[in-house]
Amino acid sequence: CMLIYVPLAMVRKIEVFASTHVFGDIMIIITLIVIFGYASSSLGKDGVQIEGIKPVDSLWADAIGFSVYSYEGIGVILPIKEVTACKEDYYKLLCMTVCFIACLYIFFGEFTMLAWGSTENFDQPLITSSLPEKNIITYIVKILFSFNLFFSYPLVIHPANLVVESWFFEDWPKSRKRQMCKNLSRTIIVALSCVVALSVYDYLDRFLSITCLLYTSPSPRDS
Repeated sequence: CMLIYVPLAMVRKIEVFASTHVFGDIMIIITLIVIFGYASSSLGKDGVQIEGIKPVDSLWADAIGFSVYSYEGIGVILPIKEVTACKEDYYKLLCMTVCFIACLYIFFGEFTMLAWGSTENFDQPLITSSLPEKNIITYIVKILFSFNLFFSYPLVIHPANLVVESWFFEDWPKSRKRQMCKNLSRTIIVALSCVVALSVYDYLDRFLSITCLLYTSPSPRDS
C-alpha cells in the first residue's frame, strides 16, 4: 500500500483527485447496493436476526466515539470548497449532503443489524465480513472498496500534511531542500498510518472510539 500511497500523498493540488474521488464515490455506492442486497436476501430467507442482542451492553460507550468517526472526512470540507466552482451554493449543498448521509447511516446500521445481528461475523469490525465467503461478488466488492480507499486516502491525509508542514516548514524559504523535506514528512506520515492500521486491525472499532473521544475532548486551554 505504501508504494501507492506515498506518491499520491506527495501531490500538492487536490483538484487533481476530483475525477478519482468521483470514481471512489461510485465504488462506495456499488458496495452499499451489494450489502443492502445481501442483507435483504438474508432477511427474506432467515427473517430478523436479533436474538441475543442487547440494547445496551458493556461496550455501549464504544458507540459514542465510533459515531464521531462518521465525520472522518470533515477535514476535507474546506479544501473541497476552494476548488468548487459554485461557491455561493456550497453551504446549502453541504447541509443537504450531511443530512442525507446521517439518514443513510441510521438506516444502514439498523437494516444490517436486523439482517445479521446474531451472526458471528457481526462481531467483526468491518461490515464486509458479513458477506458470503468464497463468493465472486464478495471478492469484487472488497476489491472495489480497496480502490476507493486508494483514491480517498490523499484527500483524507491532505489536512494532516498541511498541519504538520505548517509546524515545521512555514518559515523555510521555497527551495529544493524544503520540497524534499516535505516529501519526507509525508512519507513518514503514510508509514505511520500503515503501521497503526496493521497494529490495531483486530481492534479497529475500539481504537476508533478511543481516538475520536480523545480528539473531541476539550483541551485545558479551551476549558
